[in-house]
Formats: sequence, C-alpha cells, structure tokens
Amino acid sequence: MPLSAHYDRKKLTILLAASIAFMVLSLLLTQVKDPYIFATAQVTFLFFVGMTVFVLARFMEKREILHIDENGVFDRRIVDKTIPWSEIDRLREIGKGKMRFISVTATRPTTDYITSGFKRKMMKVNEFVGFHAIGINANSIDVTFDRMVEAFAAFGPKIEKPGEKKDEEKSEEATE
Repeated sequence: MPLSAHYDRKKLTILLAASIAFMVLSLLLTQVKDPYIFATAQVTFLFFVGMTVFVLARFMEKREILHIDENGVFDRRIVDKTIPWSEIDRLREIGKGKMRFISVTATRPTTDYITSGFKRKMMKVNEFVGFHAIGINANSIDVTFDRMVEAFAAFGPKIEKPGEKKDEEKSEEATE
C-alpha cells in the first residue's frame, strides 16, 4: 500500500509555539546589563526568528512531503527526484538518541537526486554530524515511523535493523 505524507499541523504548531516562546525569552534577556548575555540573547533571537520563518513556510506547504510506492521513494525534505527501487542498494534503520530514521543508500551518487544547492549543503552537514546523506524520518509529518517502515518493507529491499550487518560485511568479517 503506497504511503503519502504531508506536514502535520499539530506538530508544526508545537514547534512554532516553542520558537516564539524562545524569541520572547531572548528579547527579555536583551534587557540585561551583562554584555555577554546581551550578545547571546541577540544571536538566539535571530536564530529563533529564522526557525519561526522556517516553520511558517512549512505551514504553507500543501504538496506531498514523503511518497513511497512501487516506483521508489521520494522525500521532498531531502531529495528533488524519486529514487527508484532499482537504484537503492541498502535500507538501514538507524537510531540517534530518540530519533529514528531510515538510511537510504543508492547505487548512484546522492547528488544525482538533488538539484537544490541548499539541500546539497544540508546533505554535507548531515554527513559531517554522523547522519547518512539520505535519512528519512517521520518528524513533522502526519505518519508514524512504524507506518513508514511498513511502506518501505512493502516495496523496497529488506530493512536492516540496528546492529544487523549486510551479508557482504558478515562474509568479510568471517574471512579476516
């Protein structure tokens, strides 16, 4: 059964409220006489103004965000083109703290699926902080992670669970 997901307005409302609360707190902290607190508050305020604009842009987004079907996987947040199943080498479930996502390893370079310069830069940041370039999660969308995993399992290759190794890796370890 194909999966189609959009941004979840409830999740975005919580994020927007938190962002506005931190903006207000930052504004209050700019009234302090300590120059270090003042400077930190200004930077924090600017950061949360950016976050607020980012969340408001997502509120306006009406298009489908994540689509998984017999043709492949498409996540507008990460890539600009559908990644066909024939070009997906590996799917892994990865957890970083409480966050879980599906790492998609394609046979072609990741940049082949990304036309946006901003998304390419974010891909490099993701790789730098230890995430995979194409990591698909259920954050801020209207489906659960488990429902997303079901859709991947219905159409794509087997999803490797955390700690599980691919067959080639197992055979390489056995020969060493």
